[in-house]
Amino acid sequence: MERIDLEKEMVEICKKIGHQIGYHAAETQRASILYDLRRVKRFDAFLHVLERLKHRIPSLLTEQEFFLKINTGNWLEYKSLISVFAKDQESKVNYARGRR
Repeated sequence: MERIDLEKEMVEICKKIGHQIGYHAAETQRASILYDLRRVKRFDAFLHVLERLKHRIPSLLTEQEFFLKINTGNWLEYKSLISVFAKDQESKVNYARGRR
């Protein structure tokens, strides 16, 4: 049961991060942010993209727990979750504003 709770917590963190990234991408009309995240193929490059995003989006959620739990064995799953949530949020904001 504890493992499931930890995974749920990480999914929620990924959702929060993804939503912030997606909202920013829609607000600034810079879908390239989403593509940069999606194209990442290595763990160190993923951390670098998160660092760049933090500079673009100062309010971006950076919970210590996320960085304590992410590693070379699971980072791709978390990156994928963040990407999915980001694209979903970007689409919702663009739809609400009449953009596609």
